[in-house]
Amino acid sequence: MEAISGAIWPGLFILHLSHGPWMESVCAALWNRGGADSNFLVKLLLRCRDAQLDPSEFAVIESLIVVQNLQGLILTPFLTDLQERLHGFLWTHCSVTQATAPTLRFAKFQMLVNQLRRVKAEQIQQELPSLSLNAPTTSRAFR
Repeated sequence: MEAISGAIWPGLFILHLSHGPWMESVCAALWNRGGADSNFLVKLLLRCRDAQLDPSEFAVIESLIVVQNLQGLILTPFLTDLQERLHGFLWTHCSVTQATAPTLRFAKFQMLVNQLRRVKAEQIQQELPSLSLNAPTTSRAFR
């Protein structure tokens, strides 16, 4: 895991140190792929669900997903499905005494997703050629 300290995924090394052997396998999987695509993260989420990780461990996966989004490696259509999976997982795995935790965490994640969508929309808008109001119309251009 020494390679994790490289410049591409500096945050993963910190996660590895704080979460031990379980996190090592996640870090290694992400590192070996040079990042994670949406299908990989769905499989990772399902493995998390099947292993019945506690909410604090799942929060690590959640944060990795957010990092992936900020790196622009997950396409927007995938985010809706991912939100539902996160919500379902947190609902199922939080104890009754933590009844508000899933809702709060989902709301936080929803906010991040909406923010990412706004940023993406702004990027697309900037990439579109701007229409000039002073440009000649087609009929004038051919006179």
